[in-house]
Amino acid sequence: MSICSTAAPHPLKRVALTASGPDGLQPLLVPIKAAFKALGVKPTKGWSLVKEGKIEVVHDESGRCFAVTQSIEQRVENLRAAESMRPRAPRAGLEQAIAASLATRKERTARQPRRDDHSVSNSSDKRGTGVRR
Repeated sequence: MSICSTAAPHPLKRVALTASGPDGLQPLLVPIKAAFKALGVKPTKGWSLVKEGKIEVVHDESGRCFAVTQSIEQRVENLRAAESMRPRAPRAGLEQAIAASLATRKERTARQPRRDDHSVSNSSDKRGTGVRR
């Protein structure tokens, strides 16, 4: 059974809903911009997904474009499946990068003498806190 939600803040931004048992109502269609936002893609990438057929869209009588929720969920499942199939290798050279970073830090601290905050400034101090002659 399909109804139109009246809970939307703006009457033109209604979402088609379907009953799904004790959980309540779930959307069948969402505005296309909301679909792009839900997938975390910008409009350019989103429209390319539509063009490739990876997101199914329908238009209402007024011409507004809606994404079919099932196609959005299918896209997420495909991304999850691809992620689980990808082998996770440790980053190459990570240990060397950490060792080099620590060595550079040690070298930098050895080169720079530690400043004492309580030392008397010389006359070339730009803040004017030095001793005047």
